Amino acid sequence: MPTLGSQLRLRLEALALDRPRARRAAALAGVSYVAWRLLPRLRRLYRATVDWRDPVLPRDLRALRVPLAAADVEDEIREKRAVVDGAAREVAWATPGRRTRTALAVVYVHGWGACRQEIAPTPQLLAKALGANLYCHRLSGHGRRRAAAPPTEPPSGEILLAEATPRKLFLDALEAFRVGLALGDRVVVVGVSTGGGLATWLAARVADRVADEPEGDRLAALVLVSPCYGLGHPLYPFLKKPFTFLRLVPFGLAPPLRAWLLAALMGREKRSPALSPDHARYNALAYPHPALLHLVDVLYGLEGLDVSRARAPTFLVANHGDAVIDFGRAARVFEALGAALPSAPPKVMVACPSDAHPHVLASQMLSPNTVDGVLDAAILFVRAHTGRDAGLRRKAAPSRPPSFGSVTGLDALMRPFPF
Repeated sequence: MPTLGSQLRLRLEALALDRPRARRAAALAGVSYVAWRLLPRLRRLYRATVDWRDPVLPRDLRALRVPLAAADVEDEIREKRAVVDGAAREVAWATPGRRTRTALAVVYVHGWGACRQEIAPTPQLLAKALGANLYCHRLSGHGRRRAAAPPTEPPSGEILLAEATPRKLFLDALEAFRVGLALGDRVVVVGVSTGGGLATWLAARVADRVADEPEGDRLAALVLVSPCYGLGHPLYPFLKKPFTFLRLVPFGLAPPLRAWLLAALMGREKRSPALSPDHARYNALAYPHPALLHLVDVLYGLEGLDVSRARAPTFLVANHGDAVIDFGRAARVFEALGAALPSAPPKVMVACPSDAHPHVLASQMLSPNTVDGVLDAAILFVRAHTGRDAGLRRKAAPSRPPSFGSVTGLDALMRPFPF
């Protein structure tokens, strides 16, 4: 019985005798190798072409350098358009009536379709525990109502489509941080879902562009709740790739073509069930399906993000059963945070189970059983890693602050901190 080696030798000899076939095989192997080597460059070229043809990401951080004093913040953030009651941008002073900076300021950025009520009262209690001023931002197009509508009417989905464009959402992250810089010497950014993705982009850009300027060290920490870097729906890749390619269509035809095609495939309107009266009141639960393309474009922009030099200590909490986001991608982004730095920043990723709402954690409205645990862990983490200049009394930290890839629950997180 012929051995495997002899069979292979016979096949190679037969191929050598068939010279045209051998040449075709060699050519195919060569083309495959070249394509494999060029694929990363082609992907970068494709992304650069899309970004050039349809720019979404802000090119610079000049918005951060526009002066803003703490005493002027309330005038700066005053709403100029009709907003649902309870959804407006808001500043809460650490000492009521005293409009001065604090050592730390907390900036809160909510998720897609929501408003500042999404994970209340967690940001408020975090700021109170840190003795910090708090700024709750409102993303463009979110929490908005028609001018003629009563203040208690739910947010308008049509306005979400018209105003929540990708570029505006990235600029929102810069504006929120600018307000935070006016409110505190250093800033802790709390981001939920899409707001978590925007906060991560902000951390990467601040580290990359202004590392040698004051703003570079004024981002004190990130607190990310279910950050969204990709959707968890199995059809998301099939939605992202063709609709991203359509951004290259010239002559201003791309927006109407993409909107028409998505509406033809998925229907005109997306509707989500209300889980509570407050959920219905503060969230855009019905909006035109083409509004999803704004979110898809934001997530595509985040895919090209290099977080390897992000220096901010990061506390990330998510649920591995969350079907809204791509949990695996969130874990990979977390692992890459600060990976290129000589000393990686402190970071903790917590898997937090929730039988109430697997995506919106630390929310009295949707997952009240997770508020206390997430809040306590976030307070401990921020206190441990914001340094003595934040004005917080704590024991001396170890030479290498504790950092975890993941822990199974919030209880396991309490032990390593130096308190």
